[in-house]
Amino acid sequence: MDCSEFEQVFNALPESKLILKTDIPNFTIVGVTDVYLERTGMNKGDLIGKSFFELIKTADDKDFADQNLDHVRKSISKVIKTGDPDDLGIIDHYIPRSSDKKIEKLRWNSINYPVVVDGTVRFIIHHVVSVGESIKIKKCDEKSHIINIKHVKGIEPVTSFEEALVEYENRYCRLYESGLFYESGLFGVIYWNMDHKIIDANDKFLEMVGYTRDDLESGALDWYDMTPPEYRYTDVASIMELKTFGANQKPFEKVYKRKDGSHMSIIIACAMLDEVCFNGVALILDITKRKKMEKALQESEKEYKHLVNCAPTPIFEIDFNGPSFKSVNDAFCKLIRLSKGELMNKNPLDILEPKSRENFECMINKAMKGQNINENIEYQIMDNYGELSWMLFNIKMIYRNNRLNGALFVGHDITERKQVENLKQRLFEQGQKLTEKLQASNENLRSTKNELQLTNNELIVAQTSLKHMINQLMISNKELEQFAYVASHDLQEPLRMVSSFTQLLERRYRGKLDDNADEYIDFIVEGAQRMKKLIDDLLSYSRLNSRSSEFQWIDLNVLVDTVLLDLKSSITESNAAIHYENLPEIKADPVQIKQLLQNLIGNALKFHYQKHVEINISAQKFENHWLVTVSDNGIGIDPKYHDQIFDIFKRLHTRKEYEGTGMGLSICKRIVDRHDGNIWVESELGKGATFCFTISEYADEILKP
Repeated sequence: MDCSEFEQVFNALPESKLILKTDIPNFTIVGVTDVYLERTGMNKGDLIGKSFFELIKTADDKDFADQNLDHVRKSISKVIKTGDPDDLGIIDHYIPRSSDKKIEKLRWNSINYPVVVDGTVRFIIHHVVSVGESIKIKKCDEKSHIINIKHVKGIEPVTSFEEALVEYENRYCRLYESGLFYESGLFGVIYWNMDHKIIDANDKFLEMVGYTRDDLESGALDWYDMTPPEYRYTDVASIMELKTFGANQKPFEKVYKRKDGSHMSIIIACAMLDEVCFNGVALILDITKRKKMEKALQESEKEYKHLVNCAPTPIFEIDFNGPSFKSVNDAFCKLIRLSKGELMNKNPLDILEPKSRENFECMINKAMKGQNINENIEYQIMDNYGELSWMLFNIKMIYRNNRLNGALFVGHDITERKQVENLKQRLFEQGQKLTEKLQASNENLRSTKNELQLTNNELIVAQTSLKHMINQLMISNKELEQFAYVASHDLQEPLRMVSSFTQLLERRYRGKLDDNADEYIDFIVEGAQRMKKLIDDLLSYSRLNSRSSEFQWIDLNVLVDTVLLDLKSSITESNAAIHYENLPEIKADPVQIKQLLQNLIGNALKFHYQKHVEINISAQKFENHWLVTVSDNGIGIDPKYHDQIFDIFKRLHTRKEYEGTGMGLSICKRIVDRHDGNIWVESELGKGATFCFTISEYADEILKP
């Protein structure tokens, strides 16, 4: 049985009832029985969607009206809070007649019943009985209950509750005897009593719950035990309703436990068959599959909402009645640069540029009139900071109850496309202007054609000359490199001779000549040693290309270990702590990279004033190269010398302050150049220095050894 069938069942109930939503504070009317409409002379359209309090207000006495409304609100709040029915007593209903548009006051005895779904009161059933003659009715517990009945214009009074019970009994007997429900393959039918026993049942019900007819006849079927504890509150509410009215005002949902222990969801409607409210009949529909489908639908809807919310594309839904936002996803909030709460309180028209706003309002008006609109529309929207962007929206109209309610918008940012289109337009216009200028200067171009041809010939001659000069420069560079090597190599022998004889002269005649002679000898020895160091460094510099190794994969962690072993005495002397870990493998010349690291670490050990030297080595991967940094806490370098320190023989300190020839960083630069990289320093005086160099991943392909 689907929702429309239940609506028909509710409408056909033989009592005056209203269904109210629990949408505080309106309590909107969403359902009404045909009997209520018949007795009040109203149309369904006069009630559905209206606030319940419009029917019970009074214009005669303001104080009485306030008390009346407050009484009803307290009753409804009590039902929502407790989940139990509440007897309001007598309240006034003000009925606007459709025929003569006059207001007629009806006084009814009213009861509010909760409709509980998943443990929450979702609706209120407001049941009314006319006030008047009182009849005392006996109940099964020998207590009495008074129902007030009054003859209202156009309404036939119920003369006795006993007659109503007889009518119910005869009705269900006829149904039972006809076999309409008892032999039905759709509904389960049971006959039960207040001792919780199921007296009789059709085969469909036994099939539903998994019991046999022998189980039934042995008295093993107890409808109270078959109801899980968490759903027994529905039976309590149903029994109260049955004792009051003799039948359920509306079928309700609950759960039965099958014989095998599994649970089944059902819709059940009950009626009493006797005056003492002991025996009853119930019609049962298995909705387990429907519940599973509803759950799957809810999960699917939840997943859909999650996907929409997480989608990278701006998506939002608009209610045309506002217009107002009904839902927005994170991407749209990010685009507008507002939170969801801020957007939900905003009018969609406020985020549109004026011209787009005018088009949007026109689109809504057309859609509300049933006219077809373009499902792909471009709008210019404005974010919270006033920045504009172009969006292409795909629009899906949303209909509810065969009425256009709103639309779903899926947006695509086309700002770049619009910018390109505008740029193309500007370029086209500029192209037209340039074409005109080109056409105007065409004659001038023709007249200079010969001059250009002559110039072209001259360029060809110049290009040939340039190629010759490049070849000469390459030969000269090679010769200079060879000269540097030969000069530095050939200077070694006479330098060794000068150094040897000077040292011999020092050993033999020190102290035998005057003090000036000893000082002169020291100058000669020191100069010879300095010159030897300069020649050695120059020789190393000239050999960087001629004596290079093939590129291979190097573990920088292992290479640094080797360098630190070579510098062990300097490290110990300067009390240095060197930190490095997780250095990468790179493809490079191992000999040259070792020399590069040794020079940089050696400089950090040399140029310091701290009692404890700290050196940190790290590496970082970029798209096509590695960046390696060597940082220290040394004396630092003045920024004005950052570029000069990589020049040959460039020194910033005297030899008395720090030893060296000034070739170390020049060699480092040449090594890094060979690896298609760059080297630079980041430093200030007194704040240490960080030397950075890059090694290209493709250096072995670009620069061959």
